[in-house]
Order: sequence, then C-alpha cells, then structure tokens
Amino acid sequence: MRIITLLLAIFMVFTPAYGDTIKVVALVNDQIISSMDLNERAAMVMGTTGIPDTAENRARLLPQILNQLIDEKLEMQEAAQDGITISDEKLHQGIAQIEKQSGKPPGSLETFLESKGVSKLSFFAQARAQMAWSEIILKKVRPKVHISDQEIARYTKHKTTTGGPVSEVMISAIQLPVDSPANEAAVHKVADNLAEEIRAGASFEAVAAQFSSSTNGTKSSEPFWVELSQMNPAIVSAISKTSRGSITDPVRTESGYQIIKLLDTRQQASAAPVADNTSAPRVELAYKQIILTPTEKAAKQKPDILMGLASKVSAVPGGCNDTPMQGKGDLKAFNFAVTFQRGLTSNLPPALTNVLSSLSVGSTSQPIATPQGIRIFTLCERTELPPVKIAPEVAAETARQAIYEEKLQLEAQKFLRNLRREAFIEIRGI
Repeated sequence: MRIITLLLAIFMVFTPAYGDTIKVVALVNDQIISSMDLNERAAMVMGTTGIPDTAENRARLLPQILNQLIDEKLEMQEAAQDGITISDEKLHQGIAQIEKQSGKPPGSLETFLESKGVSKLSFFAQARAQMAWSEIILKKVRPKVHISDQEIARYTKHKTTTGGPVSEVMISAIQLPVDSPANEAAVHKVADNLAEEIRAGASFEAVAAQFSSSTNGTKSSEPFWVELSQMNPAIVSAISKTSRGSITDPVRTESGYQIIKLLDTRQQASAAPVADNTSAPRVELAYKQIILTPTEKAAKQKPDILMGLASKVSAVPGGCNDTPMQGKGDLKAFNFAVTFQRGLTSNLPPALTNVLSSLSVGSTSQPIATPQGIRIFTLCERTELPPVKIAPEVAAETARQAIYEEKLQLEAQKFLRNLRREAFIEIRGI
C-alpha cells in the first residue's frame, strides 16, 4: 500500500469549492456523483498539487477528476461484490502508520483537515477506494499474471553490452492511460495541462499522487533507476532533452501518456563480456508512426469503414520528414499524431519488430488496429550495427520482477476498462 505521497500532500493549503447548487453530474450503475462530490474533490486536488484553484484550471481538469470519481465508484462497487471492505479501523490504522513514518503526531491529518474546513469525507473516500482497489488487484488481477521461462530469457538476452559503462537514469513517472481511441485527445490535453502546471510550480509528486496510474492501484509514483537501453525509445529521446530536476513533455507510449521527471544519471560499470565468441546481431530501425484516432462522431461508424478511410492515409503517408497528407476524402474523421522514432530491434516490442522487419526502406504498412488507435508505419532507415558480446544474464529474479510489474500494470488497466465497459455510466454535465 503506497499512499504516502497522497497523504503527505494533504498538508497544504486548500481553497473552498465553487458554487452552492448541488446537482447530479454522473450516474454509475445505481449510484450518483454530485456536483458537491466533484467540487470537493477538485478543491482537494488543487490544494494538494499546488495548482491554482481558478475557474480556468477547474474547467481544464474537472473532466479528468470526474473520470477518477467514476473509477472509484466502480472500484468500490466491485469490492462490495467481492466482499472486500475497508473498515474505518483499517483506514485509520493506515493513516496513523503514515503519520508515524512522516514524523507527524497522531491525529494531525484530521486536525489539519478540520482547521482548513476541508471535507474529510472526500479524502477518506479516495484513500478507501485506493486501498480497496489494491485488494482487488491482489485477489483478482495478480493471479492472471503468469511469466514464462521464455519471457525471462528474452528479457535477459536484451541486456547485452560491450563491457563498457551502462547509462542509467533515476526517474519518476506520471502515467495517464488511454483506455480507448475516443479518449486519446482528452488524455493528451490533460497531460499537456499537467505538464504546464508542474513547470509553473505545481508539485510533481503531488500531481502523481492524484492523477498517475500505477501497478498497485494507488496514484503515487516512486523514483527508480533504469537502464536507457531498456526504455521505450520515445522516452529515451525525451529524457535526452531534459535536465536534472526537470520534466519531459508528455510522451505517447503503448498504454497512454507519460510525464517523466529526471532525477539523476549515472554510469554503471557493466559485467565483462563472456569469454567465448558468442555475439548478438544488432539492427537499428528508424521509422515514422502515424496514429489515427477517430473523432467522437466518427467513432460510431463501423470498424471496417474506419479502416477503409485509414487505408487512404496509408496510400499517401508522406515522406519520412513530412507529416501525412490530410483532408483527402473523408479523412477529417480522424485526429492525427505523427512520431519519428529510432531503436534497436532487440528493444522494440516483438509485434512492432515483426511489422517493421517486413517492410523495405521507404515502404509503408497497411493500417493496424490497436487499442490506442489505428497505426501506420513507414520504415525510414535500416542500419546493421556491429555485433556485441553477450554479457552474463541479469539475475532471474530481477528479470521476473520487471516483467511482472509491466504485465500487472496492463492487466489492472484491462480489468478497470472492462468494469467501465460493462457498467451503466451516464455523465449529465459538469
């Protein structure tokens, strides 16, 4: 249970909620979310993150905050069905433990909330939902995560080196999942807004506590060391343009958008290469990626119609230094995102490697439907690099843990996405 950041962030100044009229802003199955619930949560978010509580900021962030409240309703409803309860005693025990670890006297959190006139119910509801979700993941999601010896072998094979120093970075990440193509633009906008507020002085850690998704169901984001060779090439590129203590622009990854904070860098001496002549061939690919997400209106069309429209983009994708041709036919049905990336085949997802390996330089793939949108790839360069000696494998347990965290994250997101899909959700307006 990692709600430390969330709890510590509460010890800040809150501003009162806007408006006095209470109305229903959303229905989640048979439960309501009121405007009072939304405004109280918004006041808490603004206060804990340091984002100024202005009408403009509320307008930008209320849709995302409402989505979080909807998720919490679904999580608590699922917990109730499974007999999972977070009693007042369990909740307060957790808070007391955090107060002790933080050097705060017992009861200081509640005293602080009362002194500021902030609704304790809003904060406790969020903490309770996070604790319940952690138990759901442990009970229903974790058993679905299986790791094979072949996966561990592939992971360790990727950790090859010439015997020189290994570049590592310490980072924290705010993860904002995109659970459907229809949400692409909205999540991207929230990510841009959060990055802007952090650069203006909002606390990265507190923003992560409120908005970031993580493997254990909480919103906190803890720093960790990672080798650059093991990271998404798009993230590596963003980090290379970032100074210590600063954040990247939002980076689009397979699961959504990430905002990365670079905390430190180091060169770690690697293990010496093995004595024999075993070597691993290396191929570096540079490619252009076009992501097409249907507009809200177009998303109602049949998938085969959308794929047909996407084929028109695939026929005229533009060069490797160009944006794609837009506005041809009915292509206004899509929002376009274009990225240019480069990476070793050993570091790319296997499915992407298969697609790019089937292309000749300068050719373009057919449209590919993914949960994040329709994707089109153009292979720009293929470079054969000198082989390197394979270093000794990393410890199997380290590899297993890294794979486990990634798969658990994906399974948790899929589980919540299914809860949303099966629920009756009606948003009546903010």
